[in-house]
Amino acid sequence: MGKWKRALGAVIGVGMLSGLWVSPAIAAPGDLVNVPDAAFAQCLQDHVTTEGLSGGLTEGNLAALTSVNCDSRAIASAEGVQFLTGAATISLSNNDLTTLPSISGLADMQELNVNGNRLTNLDFLTNWTGSSETTLELLADDNLIADLSALATITPVASGFYSFSLKNNKIVNAEPLATLGEKFPDSSVPRKYLGLNLGENFIADMSPFARFDWSFYNFQPPGAGIPASIGMDAPCQTVDLGNVAVGAQTPLVIRDYQGNVPVVTPENTGTPFTCLDASFGPERFLPPGNLPAGITWDGTTLVADASLVGTTVEFILGSSTSLFGSGGVTSSWTVRLTIVERVQGVGSVAWQKTDPDQNLLAGSEWELTPATGAAIPVVDNGKNDADPAVGKILVEDLAPGTYHLKETKAPAGFVLDGTEREVTITETNLDIALGNIVNTRVTPPAPTGSVAWQKTDPDQKLLAGSEWELIPTAGTAIPVVDNGPKDADPAVGKIRVQDLPLGTYRLKETKAPTGYVLDGTEREITITAGSLDVTFGAIINTPKTPPPIPPRKPLAVTGGNDSLPLITLGVLLSAVGAGCATLAYRRHRRPLV
Repeated sequence: MGKWKRALGAVIGVGMLSGLWVSPAIAAPGDLVNVPDAAFAQCLQDHVTTEGLSGGLTEGNLAALTSVNCDSRAIASAEGVQFLTGAATISLSNNDLTTLPSISGLADMQELNVNGNRLTNLDFLTNWTGSSETTLELLADDNLIADLSALATITPVASGFYSFSLKNNKIVNAEPLATLGEKFPDSSVPRKYLGLNLGENFIADMSPFARFDWSFYNFQPPGAGIPASIGMDAPCQTVDLGNVAVGAQTPLVIRDYQGNVPVVTPENTGTPFTCLDASFGPERFLPPGNLPAGITWDGTTLVADASLVGTTVEFILGSSTSLFGSGGVTSSWTVRLTIVERVQGVGSVAWQKTDPDQNLLAGSEWELTPATGAAIPVVDNGKNDADPAVGKILVEDLAPGTYHLKETKAPAGFVLDGTEREVTITETNLDIALGNIVNTRVTPPAPTGSVAWQKTDPDQKLLAGSEWELIPTAGTAIPVVDNGPKDADPAVGKIRVQDLPLGTYRLKETKAPTGYVLDGTEREITITAGSLDVTFGAIINTPKTPPPIPPRKPLAVTGGNDSLPLITLGVLLSAVGAGCATLAYRRHRRPLV
């Protein structure tokens, strides 16, 4: 940063970047400010004491400090920094900060140094607007910054200077820088420019940088596919592009001090030139000569071949006669780059599982299937879910590409969501948020009831063989046979009909047990949610009465007892007949002589 600061000082005409400065002691009343971090509070108190201010950490005392240096104090929270409204320089480097409070109210701040912390975003700069003639230099190297969206909210003032050193972070998407750059009005005033240092990040998409013209040369040589704009703040310099990824298109742009892109001419290719040792102006640059095998350059873009992975190469980029002034001054630069394997960004997909009222639901399971390869199983608060909250699912470490997400198991009591969602992760859009995926509740089955009764004789003896009809108010009669269709009770004479919808029914007997009189009474049954199982108890049949048997009549007697002689005569005649028959038989058996 030394050369950079010296160059900026020369252009801007002030020396505020060369060191810290303080105002005279100003005693200011006011309320005490809450500074919860003890290390930060002690640092601020040291500055208040040094300035000769009394009353401790009041708003007035903090506003009176014009320079604060709290480097290497193991500070974990910078709460209270927002009250340093009069500070031109604030340094909090090499601490343990993961975030900063909003500093949108620090309009007079000119330099903020947060190098060597653990910041992940620049949200503290959201809607920051300096005063007129503002110079803002943010030093945020060696953090974990991936989100630059806050830069897009800054409104640059007409004659301000803004520089952002963000070397060695986790930056993939440069779109917010393009949005900020497009806000700068066209002007040839040298002080109206944007300086950037994006070395050692992971930007692969260069298109945002093509949408506007960088205003000055202090765009430090970056690595891994980030464009490099090389300026002339030091003659005869060696420009080290750092790590250049295989196959990445790495723009190499030469600008003069007004931000103009000099013309590249084909003549004198490969001829090295002497160093520029005079006041420089617009230059006419030549294409590089003697490019190493495996390096190509089309006048603006370098591309490295995989055969050079692990090697460091150099080539000369020179200028022809200067177009500024006279004397034919020329200059040259050595360009150095190290070829590495391309670092591909990794993405993520996040979503929430909710009911229609937006309440988070537990227990869902999913499959995330890439265009090629096996499906990734995801279980809420289980396998492949990186979010510990119930109902919030986060799948990380996803390579760019297209995926299909579908639910394989719904939360208990909810209908499975049948929609398959397509998710596309790109180098410029790595983290996808799908929002709420809503499940509808399972409609519970309607309640059902039952009715039971017994068929008995008057002595409570169970009777077999009865048949019945159960007739709903609306619908078809249900035939019921004891120990047959619709009877769920296996006992003879005990009948139970189940799975009956709520409602009113009429029960009537259609066939009585054998030998019993049919019961002609119709009984009404009502099954409700509060009375699902209805029982009648015993329904009695009376036995049938058999018809009476008439008595036998005696045979009629005629003539009194006058028949006795006749009977005697009959017996005598039978005996005479038998004797005659015997005599005849014996004669027949006597032999003839």
